[in-house]
Amino acid sequence: MVRVHDQYSCVDFRRFYIPYGAPREHVRPTRDGVNLRLDECAELLELVPTIHERHSEMAGIRSQLHG
Repeated sequence: MVRVHDQYSCVDFRRFYIPYGAPREHVRPTRDGVNLRLDECAELLELVPTIHERHSEMAGIRSQLHG
């Protein structure tokens, strides 16, 4: 899951979970993840085409994740 925190000006790429038996709106973060400042996230997004170009095996990941 990805969340944008306007208050902290960052993008949070993190795994989340729903505790067993809890309603869906009780999503909790795990420690697995990374926060990027908005400028770092923008730079990463600019690099995605180059990453796909140099590592073609990663280019299909999006389609694998979304079925």
